[in-house]
Amino acid sequence: MTPPPRKRPPIKINNKDNLSEIIEVIYRVRSNMIHGNKTLNSERNKILIINSFHLIYNILDHILREEEIIR
Repeated sequence: MTPPPRKRPPIKINNKDNLSEIIEVIYRVRSNMIHGNKTLNSERNKILIINSFHLIYNILDHILREEEIIR
């Protein structure tokens, strides 16, 4: 039997320069998509998913260029 979903308090970024907070929000969106009920049915979810994708893409792009893995 599957346990009921955990009720976690809403998460938000208090400091836009804090990478840990940003990654935590992206991870929460990802988890909600994979394990929860986050779909593209609402405008809010679309914005969260699209922004999360762009943020993680830019973070990875920066890291990979910094490490000279890509140019």
